[in-house]
Amino acid sequence: MMNTNLCVSVSLVCSFLRCVDYNVDSTVNFLLSVGMRPIFELSFMPEWLANGTDTVCHYQGHVDPPYDYDEWGSIIGSLGQHLVDRFGEQTASEFYFEVWNEPNDHFWRGDMDDYFHLYREAALALKNASAKLRVGGPATCCADCWMNEFVSFCSNTSTPFDFISTHAYSS
Repeated sequence: MMNTNLCVSVSLVCSFLRCVDYNVDSTVNFLLSVGMRPIFELSFMPEWLANGTDTVCHYQGHVDPPYDYDEWGSIIGSLGQHLVDRFGEQTASEFYFEVWNEPNDHFWRGDMDDYFHLYREAALALKNASAKLRVGGPATCCADCWMNEFVSFCSNTSTPFDFISTHAYSS
C-alpha cells in the first residue's frame, strides 16, 4: 500500500466545523482508502471570527487575525479531537497539521508576532486533543523567511512543533 501524503486545505473546517462529518471525514476516508494521509493546512479565518474584512482569491478566504485567539484555538482543538475520535489516535497521528498558508505574504494581514500567537493557540489545542498529533509551521513562501524566529519563538515559549514547513518556489 502506498504511504504518501496529500495536502488538503481545511478552510472549510474553519467555517466552524459545520461540514466536518461530510467534507473532512469523506475526504480523509478517501485518502485512507488509497493509502494516503492528509496534510491539513489550517487556514483561512472564519468570517465571523476575523478581526477585519480582508479576503484573497476568488473564494474570498479571510486573511485577518482572529478577534479572539482562544476561540481560534477552540476550533482547531475541536478539529483535532474530532479526528482522533473518528479515526483513532494512531491513524490521526499520521496526519500533519500546518498552521496557515504563507503568513509572510498576502494570505495573512497580521504581522509575524500575530502569526506566532495564532500558531501557539493551534499547536497547544491540537496537542491537547492528542500529544501524538503532528503540528508545524511557519508555512512561509520562502525557505529562509521566519524560520529562525519560529524556532526561537517555539523554544522560548515552550510551544510544540513537530516539523518546520515552507513553500519553496523555483522563481
